[in-house]
Amino acid sequence: MMLRVLLLSLITCAALANPRLAFTDLVHGPQSGLNDGLGEGAIVTLWGHMLGDEVGQVELITSDGSVHTAAHIYYWTRATGELPGGPAELWSSHRLYEVAFSLPSSLPNGEVSIRLLDAKGNKSANTLPFTVQPGNIYHVKTGGDNEGTGSFDDPWQVINGQTYGKKAAGNGGNGGVKPGDIVYSHGVVEVQEEHPLTGGSSAGAGLWLVNLKGTADNQIAFASYPNTQAVASGWRVGVKFYLTEGVVISKYKALAGNLPEPMVGTPYVSPNSASSVTMIGTNRWGRAVGNYLAEREGMCANGWSGAFVSGGNSAEGFRALGNHIVDIGCDQTSHFHHTTYFSIRDEAHEGDPIDGWEFAWNHLADNKAKFGIHFYDQNEKGTCRSFKPGAKLSAHNNYIINQKGSAINIHNYGRGTTINGQKVTIPCWQVDVEVYQNIIVNSGLGPVAELNNGVSPYGITLGGAMVGHFEVFNNLVYRVSEPSSRSYDRGGYIQNVPPTLLAMGSFTPGDITFDAFNNLMVADYPMEMVRVGQPEYTTIEHNLWYNTTMNDWTDAEREEYLANTQNGLVTEPQLANNLPTHLSPVWNQGRSDPRVQFGYFGNRASEPYIGPLAIPDQSPQAPSNFTAERLQ
Repeated sequence: MMLRVLLLSLITCAALANPRLAFTDLVHGPQSGLNDGLGEGAIVTLWGHMLGDEVGQVELITSDGSVHTAAHIYYWTRATGELPGGPAELWSSHRLYEVAFSLPSSLPNGEVSIRLLDAKGNKSANTLPFTVQPGNIYHVKTGGDNEGTGSFDDPWQVINGQTYGKKAAGNGGNGGVKPGDIVYSHGVVEVQEEHPLTGGSSAGAGLWLVNLKGTADNQIAFASYPNTQAVASGWRVGVKFYLTEGVVISKYKALAGNLPEPMVGTPYVSPNSASSVTMIGTNRWGRAVGNYLAEREGMCANGWSGAFVSGGNSAEGFRALGNHIVDIGCDQTSHFHHTTYFSIRDEAHEGDPIDGWEFAWNHLADNKAKFGIHFYDQNEKGTCRSFKPGAKLSAHNNYIINQKGSAINIHNYGRGTTINGQKVTIPCWQVDVEVYQNIIVNSGLGPVAELNNGVSPYGITLGGAMVGHFEVFNNLVYRVSEPSSRSYDRGGYIQNVPPTLLAMGSFTPGDITFDAFNNLMVADYPMEMVRVGQPEYTTIEHNLWYNTTMNDWTDAEREEYLANTQNGLVTEPQLANNLPTHLSPVWNQGRSDPRVQFGYFGNRASEPYIGPLAIPDQSPQAPSNFTAERLQ
């Protein structure tokens, strides 16, 4: 009940504020060449908070201050996952709106700022950057012809580049698009086993994109045209990037599944790395925005992979923004298969340093593959691929509900060795990590898959064989673990695994710090509230901790469970019930940080706050006609 009231209060206050823009799918594109009879240039989709249900206005501001109005607004709607919008359901999780508009031909090439005005004329509290630059625009429609020009009136039939010699936009060596180009799919369904150019079969994926060479500043994009939702479906891979860089995939339904859905209670199924399931791969300098990632109907995902998966340098500069990842895995899914899996293992290029990546505004729901956001590597041969100086791994503004294993797991495994007679673990990654403004509800779930690998009844877990600076702030973790994740039968012996909301620690030498502040942590089972590996490297302050069972603890349990909370404990139930409003004497006791000037729902903070939901500038008002059933 506390979480429900908290969200109702803050969402209501947020509705009084100016619009707040979150992200766009495209970050550059041409101002002409669309030729659909409605718009003029590239169609850009933007997600933001508090935009209102009535259509407003989109403005693009050039460097000299001139203002240009969007050529056409295709839709302005709540991001419910339904047409006319894209397939990612971000309304119940983030209260995000979705707007698709076309660039006007009046824009000059160069950098512009995107600004929105709601129907009342209120300007957005921020702008988003965009670069207008040359590129071609193509269209793909059912009934098209890949030998055509790809124009709106002479569209292509499919994108899939595994055509065995036939022309396709997704094949850089034969008809493929070039850096700066955009391809809009008008709801075309591309199924691996039904490729029309290969006699009905494509060995690689539903959408195979090969040898496309975009760059960080000049990407190639594949996106669903407004009021349509394109589909890429494969038995093993939905969208596959092969020898490909700098590609954007936007507003696609990416489906895959290799295991018929087993009955509940049937035995664990051993993974097969050769047939691991991935809905969307990653590609260097690419973006995946507003997509829906799920299993094929009646199938289960298994293997050594995840809905998103990376390897080598494919995660460098990659951004996964506003995707809906739902129902990945089943009870029998391997411990080695995850909801998402970001790794940089690459034996051929172990020493080449790479930049970090960003995972934000995503909605993860009801996933039975272990770990939600999983950034992981292991040191098997004495070295790991390194990161560039200043690189950062960022996980923020995500909503994760009903997750098997840790909701967020950023952890490495290292190789032990002896140096000067001392046993040490060589660090794998050396990189900074930020985890902030995430909402996690009901994580650390079971049941166990492989008995030898156990369970993970946790909320957030960080560290291992890593060196760097870990910051965990303004997150909400609400309920962790269940009976099947706290104990299980292993060959006749009951294994008990103590749960915790937050676990931080490293077992490798080097420059490492852990800093947890402004977090709101709520449990409903007796547990150690936070687990710390190296107290001397750890700062825990300005957090609120609450456990519904704490009134029944013994003195010894209280000492054990609260050992590392370092103040900030909410001990009175009536105080906990007041957390939703700024009237609480502790709600405004957060530590200031410039990254959280705006709360999870987009409202500007009036003062430093605890948890992801900012104290609004306006006083709370009673909610009207609002429900939030998913947060029960």
